[in-house]
Amino acid sequence: MQPDPVAKAVELAQTILTAKHSHPFEKALEEFVQVLGSIPDHPASAFADDTIATLRDLAEQVIEQIEERVARAEDSSHVQQQLVEGVYDIRRVLEDIYRWRQHRQQ
Repeated sequence: MQPDPVAKAVELAQTILTAKHSHPFEKALEEFVQVLGSIPDHPASAFADDTIATLRDLAEQVIEQIEERVARAEDSSHVQQQLVEGVYDIRRVLEDIYRWRQHRQQ
């Protein structure tokens, strides 16, 4: 049985939203992007519109958390750069999901 990507995304988002130290934050962010990136590998029928909306909302919360963390400047410049790259990765994956949904619904 394949793991539920939505449940995993929720779990990872929760870690990102509550992590105090950079290592768990970064690890969860990397996995979060991978999980979102795996969504188009599933049949479109596997996800209702409200599920996709939930994933999008989670992604926006994660992006907001990243932006807040970068603004606090508590991490090294290298870590901050990786976090900003994470924002771009999330936005790219969200766009991929949007295109996948549009293509599958036609």
